[in-house]
Amino acid sequence: MVLYMSTTKNNELSDEVIRRYRKKCRLYTDGKGKILPKWSKFPTIDKAWIWEKKYDGLDEKLKMRLYPFRPDTPVEFMFRILVVQRLTCLLAGEDEDYPYVKAIEEWIRQILISNEADRLRHSLGVKVDF
Repeated sequence: MVLYMSTTKNNELSDEVIRRYRKKCRLYTDGKGKILPKWSKFPTIDKAWIWEKKYDGLDEKLKMRLYPFRPDTPVEFMFRILVVQRLTCLLAGEDEDYPYVKAIEEWIRQILISNEADRLRHSLGVKVDF
C-alpha cells in the first residue's frame, strides 16, 4: 500500500516528499498521532458525511481486493489503513471521484456506522443517532 506511492504517476512528488509521506503513514498505521491528521487529505467527517452513501458497488469481493483484513482486525486499525490507502490513490494522481477512492470512503463510512466503532467515532468527535 505505501509502496504504491513510489510507483506514482504524479510527477509533482519528489523522492523526499514520498519518503516523508512513507514515514508519516508508517507512524499513523502504527497507531501514533491524531486519528485523522490534516496531511491525510480526508474530507471532514461529520454526521452528514457518515449518512451519505458514497459508492454502490462495495461488496466483500471488492473489500478483499482493496485490503484483505482478517476478521479480528480492530476497527481503528482498519480505519487508519483505509485512510492511508485513499491517500495513496490521491498521491498517485487519481481524483476524489475515482471508483476506488469512493469505495474506500464507503467502507470507512460503513465502519463508522457499525456497532464496534463507538470509540472511533468518539475519537473523531462524531455523534451518530441510530
